[in-house]
Amino acid sequence: MTRRTDSDSAELARTNPTLFLQMRVSRMLGCGFALSLVVAGGVGSLVALVIGLRARSIIKKSGGELSGMRLAWWCIVVGGLGAAVLPFLLWRFIGVMKR
Repeated sequence: MTRRTDSDSAELARTNPTLFLQMRVSRMLGCGFALSLVVAGGVGSLVALVIGLRARSIIKKSGGELSGMRLAWWCIVVGGLGAAVLPFLLWRFIGVMKR
C-alpha cells in the first residue's frame, strides 16, 4: 500500500470533495479518540476536546453527508472531563513542589 501524495489529495478534493472531507474528519477523530484515552496530564484531553468541537462543526455544516458525530461527541465529553482534571493536577503538582 502506497502513501498518498499531495497531488493525489488535491485530485481527490477536486473529483470528490465529500469523500476528501470525510477522510479528513475521520483522521481528525482518530487522533482525537487516541488523545482522549491518553490523558497526558490533561493536555491530550484538551486537544481531544478541540478536535471534537472542530469535527462536530464540520459534520454539522455538511448537512448529514459526513459521518462521525458519535465519535466527535466522545472526544468532546471525554476530552472535556480530562481537561477538567487539569487544574486539579496542576494544583497538586505545585503543592508537592512547594514541600
